[in-house]
Amino acid sequence: MKPIERCLIFAMVMAIAACAATSAHMENEEGAEVDCSKWGVGFVFAPLALIRSTNCVKKLQEAGYHKVDANAPLASAPQTAASGQKP
Repeated sequence: MKPIERCLIFAMVMAIAACAATSAHMENEEGAEVDCSKWGVGFVFAPLALIRSTNCVKKLQEAGYHKVDANAPLASAPQTAASGQKP
């Protein structure tokens, strides 16, 4: 196999192997929650996931939502015994 062929195959594999995952939880003053998390695999869908997540966050911020800490449990999520609170 020629070096140029190897380079082309490598470039194609890398283009297919691209991936992205975002995590953005939004909440408004009334406590309504929206998850703007998106994921994508491949040369087209990885950037698309990032764009969709960013657009989701921007639209919700314009509507009065704010980001919630990713490590904090959402209000609708059941509490576990490990957290010291009853479900």
